[in-house]
Amino acid sequence: MINKHDIQRLKDAITFVDLMKSLGFNFIDERNKKAICILHDDTKPSFIWNDNCYYCFGCQAKGDKIELIMQVKHISFKEAINYLSSLTGITIKQDNYKVSYCKRTFPAKQVNNQVKRRLNNALYNDIIDDIKRKRCMYGKILYSIDKQVTQTLYLHIENICRRLDEDLAHWTYLRNQAGR
Repeated sequence: MINKHDIQRLKDAITFVDLMKSLGFNFIDERNKKAICILHDDTKPSFIWNDNCYYCFGCQAKGDKIELIMQVKHISFKEAINYLSSLTGITIKQDNYKVSYCKRTFPAKQVNNQVKRRLNNALYNDIIDDIKRKRCMYGKILYSIDKQVTQTLYLHIENICRRLDEDLAHWTYLRNQAGR
């Protein structure tokens, strides 16, 4: 018998949106949690979901992530578990329908370096995006000020823009160095 806890861990490892994209759903409105159902000839979004289940008002299909895989792929429960396992990267060992987790075999140093690189890139990109937003805002202010009337304010904002340009160059350089 398959352990319900292990099945739940597989289901929790992927979002409905990612699962739907892998199954071939074309129109997905993530904000309203609606999609065009691929289980029948649908023209309007009649497929809705939440974190645990889905329902289609057109064909009355309903269930959880595994049942969605079974219905779309026309496969058995065990095959749906294998499909979900391959999507999530969680490998399972099956002996007479018994499910247990196997550890993934990656060298710890390789995984740590990959994680560090991704986190650093995300951090650098966030900082650079923030600087660009501030530079754009101050640039708009700078160009809307009459230079003759408010000389002090103009010079102050011009200095802020210059510092933001320097910060942008600095953080872009650091990101490029970290990516090597």
